[in-house]
Amino acid sequence: MSRSPDLSPVRPSLLIVDDDAAIVRVLERFAVGLGFEVRGCGGGAAALAALAARPADAAMVDLRMPGVDGLDLLTKIRSMSPGCELVLMTGFSGVDSAVEAIKRGAREYLVKPFDLARLQAVLTDIHDEFHRRAQLVEMEDALARQTEFHGMVGRSPGMREVFSLIRRLAPHSRVTLITGETGTGKELAARAFHALGPRSKRPFVTINCSAVV
Repeated sequence: MSRSPDLSPVRPSLLIVDDDAAIVRVLERFAVGLGFEVRGCGGGAAALAALAARPADAAMVDLRMPGVDGLDLLTKIRSMSPGCELVLMTGFSGVDSAVEAIKRGAREYLVKPFDLARLQAVLTDIHDEFHRRAQLVEMEDALARQTEFHGMVGRSPGMREVFSLIRRLAPHSRVTLITGETGTGKELAARAFHALGPRSKRPFVTINCSAVV
């Protein structure tokens, strides 16, 4: 049984590659019901063209197709889109092909006719992992925004005190002397003073004094 469609604004994209159009249609309906945005392709060449136009978060690839072999296609997809989750499908199951699929980056190996419970479990895991990754990226971005101050990044009490000092002094500062060892971020501090100061609308000019003769 399919779960309710995903109502979140961003759906993971799934590429289905099989020369059997009926299987593509069945898988498309099934995956859409689980919250995927789906594109179907009838062969390897079409799949590579689709990926070149727009990357996919996951791909289900048939093992035996005219033109591009399914295992070779896994390798090509992995090269084009390293983060794409790969699933190999086949009506001719075998240990050798399963092992080779895993070696080429497939996370799962599904045998036709599909066990629907197994198919749902595989796609649900991929869907949920996509959203876990998206949430992690969101959290990392939020943390970076919280710890970034006009090009400087830091969470330590010392850095927070520096940021606070610049905020308090910059609006009232016209001439500021910033000292420190090489590589401590004096220019970044100067840029922050300029951005928050009364002359922020004017150009910020840097001069390498050691190069001036």
